[in-house]
Amino acid sequence: MPTNIVPTAEILAQKKVKIKNYINNFSCSASAGCSFIALGVKLCGGPRKCLVYSNNVNSAQLQQIVSEYNALNAEFNTLTGAGFDCMFVSQAAKVACMNGSCGVIN
Repeated sequence: MPTNIVPTAEILAQKKVKIKNYINNFSCSASAGCSFIALGVKLCGGPRKCLVYSNNVNSAQLQQIVSEYNALNAEFNTLTGAGFDCMFVSQAAKVACMNGSCGVIN
């Protein structure tokens, strides 16, 4: 993570858009399938949400940009005392490819 970036809400929003745009560049197929990744950090621990993505992404690249986001988010929380709930964010029970897009199956 670049240590010279002071996290702001605007920077976090821009990075989140970058992550979502990267994920949306990839469609899924029955053979490739889908996965999910934890995004964001709550002050009390755990992720803020889970993002579903196609296994066609470059997983190392996705992990890298999500890790950078999560590190900036944790620093932002510490600097601002950002108040988020401490409710548990459950992992997606089952994700699947539906018409070329990944989604959660309830």
